[in-house]
Formats: sequence, C-alpha cells, structure tokens
Amino acid sequence: MAEVERVADRVGLIRDGQMARELSMRELRHQTTGQIRLGFGEPVDVSAFEGVSGVTDVRVDGDDVFVSIDGPVADLLSRAGELGASDIETQKRDLDDVFLELFDLEGGAR
Repeated sequence: MAEVERVADRVGLIRDGQMARELSMRELRHQTTGQIRLGFGEPVDVSAFEGVSGVTDVRVDGDDVFVSIDGPVADLLSRAGELGASDIETQKRDLDDVFLELFDLEGGAR
C-alpha cells in the first residue's frame, strides 16, 4: 500500500473481473479513523463524550475510555482534560488494514 499511496490518487477494488468499488486516496485515508485510549482514575460514563466534535464511538473498559474519532482532536482533548484524564494513547489503523477490510465488505473474501 505504501507504493500505491505514493503514486496513486485513486484506488479500485476489483472482484470477479468487475470494479467493485473505486475511491480516492483521500477517501481511503479518511477511513483510517483513529482511536484514542484515555485513562482515568475512575470509571467515566460514555455520555460524557456526547456532542464532542468528531467522536464517532465511545467504549468504556474499567477506568479506560476508548474513543473513535474522525477529524481534529482538540474538542476531545479539552473534554478529556475537564474530566481529569491522566493518560492518553493514540492508535490509527493502517491503510493496508482498511483496504483489506473494504475488500472483505465488498465480498472479496469468502
């Protein structure tokens, strides 16, 4: 995928000899939505992140909150600070993983 990213501005998924899906590299990169783990000293309710710009999903596991975000993180970090976050770890999906996931969704893996 690294080579494709350097030279292509569009990618296509071909299945059974037919173009199953075509998207721009920007659209593909957009699907690498990041996830941020926020550590707190005590459990935090999921609702504390409602309405935060860019937040697409929130999951709580003990004192950790896992937030999927699409776009700038400033509002999320501000809310995390207000709630007393003591630890932060970022994770971003690899383009290869996103491409393979899209291929699976289009019926490429059987």
